[in-house]
Amino acid sequence: IRELHNGKWRELASGDVFVTAPRWSPDGRQLAFVSTGVDGRRIHVSCALTDETREITPAALPIDGAPTWSPDGTRLAVCMLTDKRQTRNRPITRRTYRIEGLGIVEGQEGSIRIFDLDGKSVEFSTGPNLCSAPKWSPHGNEILLLATSIPGLGTAHFPRLCTVNAATGELREVLGEGWQIEAADWCPDGMRIVAAGSCSDPRELHSAILWPAASLWVVNTDGSNAQRRTDTEVPHVGLRIDHDMPPLDNLPAMAIPDNKFAFVTVQAGGRSSLCRVSLTGDLCCEEVIGGNRSCAILDACSSGCQLLFWATSFDVPGE
Repeated sequence: IRELHNGKWRELASGDVFVTAPRWSPDGRQLAFVSTGVDGRRIHVSCALTDETREITPAALPIDGAPTWSPDGTRLAVCMLTDKRQTRNRPITRRTYRIEGLGIVEGQEGSIRIFDLDGKSVEFSTGPNLCSAPKWSPHGNEILLLATSIPGLGTAHFPRLCTVNAATGELREVLGEGWQIEAADWCPDGMRIVAAGSCSDPRELHSAILWPAASLWVVNTDGSNAQRRTDTEVPHVGLRIDHDMPPLDNLPAMAIPDNKFAFVTVQAGGRSSLCRVSLTGDLCCEEVIGGNRSCAILDACSSGCQLLFWATSFDVPGE
């Protein structure tokens, strides 16, 4: 952790582990992160005031991606990908593969696991759906997920947007056939969902390379009344640049400080900038941070007057 008032750093984790996905609790007093060791991945929570760190997971788990905090700060949810294949030798008849680190996914089963801070947990299976990017609703009753059961796609492309009931595990589809979703999050009031993606004829087939450009959409939580909030002059909402420099984990495409505006990453060729997009009323997309570099939004304060973002000029590590 870096103290902004004096620039000093405090180390929360060390040793032979690779630490990713730091996520602040809603009250800003705790920091959750994922450590990767030789035996798998674990979730830890550190107190920002005392630097005390404790492990939440009882053992190494097949965690996929970053955790998400419940709005009251008492629980963490994370997606998991478990290998259900039998260990004995078997013939391989097809190659079910996904890029971006997942590899062979034949026999893999998705699930979402919810942890209390004392380590107790409940796991809900999502079956053949590979899920990612969980986002807890502001009301605390549902968790938003990107999901797909189609093999051969990159993890950045998910044809379905779903929610999981945090109490029962019931999986509910919000956007499905005809959609390709790259990122999504809740509006602060919990009444609408903002998604970066595209909507096309479901009979059209797309590869992971020739994927339609994404726009910003606002949709009701039941999937109705989808409204496109960026016009054709906005090339692509999101970031599809694979840098040679070490990347941050799962760069988000948007930050939504209030119900009226969202800050999004917009890519045009090899350059990306940060834009503010209106979520209601007339369409409005204005660039707020640009330059001859690649930028990606990380977060925004609740008033929207300060942004946290990542930037690189390709030949230097991101800052």
